[in-house]
Amino acid sequence: MATTTEVTAARYTDALAAALRLFDGGRGTVALSGRSLHGIGEQDAHIAPPFDVPLAVLQLLVDGYSLRLGLATRSRQVLAEFPCAWTLWRPATRFDKITGYRHAVEPAAPEAIAAALATMPVPSVLVDAGPEVWAGWRLLEPLDLRRSADQARAAQVALATRLGGDIAAAEGLGGLAPFAGRVRYWNNTIPDFITIAEVELTRRYTLDELTKEAS
Repeated sequence: MATTTEVTAARYTDALAAALRLFDGGRGTVALSGRSLHGIGEQDAHIAPPFDVPLAVLQLLVDGYSLRLGLATRSRQVLAEFPCAWTLWRPATRFDKITGYRHAVEPAAPEAIAAALATMPVPSVLVDAGPEVWAGWRLLEPLDLRRSADQARAAQVALATRLGGDIAAAEGLGGLAPFAGRVRYWNNTIPDFITIAEVELTRRYTLDELTKEAS
């Protein structure tokens, strides 16, 4: 019989594998950045299709790394395709007098994010990494960033502005977002696990649908 830890790990791996399906059918590779809990160890790589979870990634999860993934594919180090529109929030944190660490997210922040999401179609992916939360809406057809980067950037900024997200992150189409592993803190803050809260990649939208909601 599997232990609770083994079952949890299996479910986590299944969620990660499902989330990687976001890039199915696309061109190029996906940038992966792994950092140890306090930033001492670093592992950077590019995952090529098919986007199964590589053993090296699973080992990083076992070792307690924080994994971040590029939300646009790359071809020869140049941004290639944009598979989903996304918004990143950076909820305010406070100093926790009980633990002595500055890592507790302000209680009102999750409620504000939930209220913002309620104005949009249900996201295809939702990831909660404590002081970073992001939602992604898979597009019916990925945008070719070599031709439509301005269109993608305008949509990103519109979404972030409407939803109270990070506009600077929205402008950087190839930015890395927390995806799996541990929430990375500094100064010995108690670690938490990144939660892949929602993965339903059959939810696909046109950019027009999303930008109309965010207009």
